[in-house]
Amino acid sequence: MKKGKFIILDGLDGSGKRTEAKLLVNYLFDRDKKNHVFLTREPYNSEHYEEIRRLLKSGLNPRDNAERLAELFVADRKVHVALIESLISQGINVVSDRYKYSTLAYQQTQGISLQKLIDMHKNILIPDLALIIDVPAEIALERIAKDDGREYKEVFEQKDFQEKLRENFLALPEQLLGEKIIIIDGNKQIEKVFEFVKKEVDKIL
Repeated sequence: MKKGKFIILDGLDGSGKRTEAKLLVNYLFDRDKKNHVFLTREPYNSEHYEEIRRLLKSGLNPRDNAERLAELFVADRKVHVALIESLISQGINVVSDRYKYSTLAYQQTQGISLQKLIDMHKNILIPDLALIIDVPAEIALERIAKDDGREYKEVFEQKDFQEKLRENFLALPEQLLGEKIIIIDGNKQIEKVFEFVKKEVDKIL
């Protein structure tokens, strides 16, 4: 049986990655009657989820709890990956809103070395394609502020932190040369952004 594809959409909160992930799932589903698609997100619904959310919600300094958050995200991801590997082995395409690239960018911005974070992900599944939706930090924060669905403000939602975080996301394609990571301009209209998403996804199908 042909394996399914594993595709990531990542980037700043407010970049539009969640919207693009939903559009991508619909596109993959409609592209071929043989296609089965699973949409997921991180953090995943593991035993670590509640502590992750507690730290993100209760923190005051965005550089606090870096080591603990890195450990929690990686532990949560290992549970998530077990599900993903099972699905793609059955020929099911998996699209995830966030993956290890968030940990590499966020926890690096918190002060952990990139190499240490990479080492923590040794032997963890590498996606077929990672799309990082890029927008300036101020645009992302403006979008977040307008999102009525957000229950609380996370500790990372500070402009200086977000600007450095964006730099770290943008550096990933050159730092992880063995992985297919594409930066996509998220400043355009939703439909225009999706045209670029679709173009990159079509290349791996």
